[in-house]
Amino acid sequence: MRAGDLERLKLILDLVPEVQYICLDVANGYSEHFVEFVKQVRDQFPHHTIMVSVPCPFSFARFSIIDCFDFCFLDAIQCC
Repeated sequence: MRAGDLERLKLILDLVPEVQYICLDVANGYSEHFVEFVKQVRDQFPHHTIMVSVPCPFSFARFSIIDCFDFCFLDAIQCC
């Protein structure tokens, strides 16, 4: 993620209100920086379905239960 990504996402979703799903897919998705970004997206878009696709340890999936996203597609090789 870069500075301005959240603002760009908001602009896109304002221009296309029919979009109901947000998919966030980054390398190193297990980083705290990514978790914080996902939390910001959830705060900004509480009614959208948020999906993340990351190569990460299985323990990362606990964030979905806590407060961040609706679906997490984990890299099976990394999770074993």
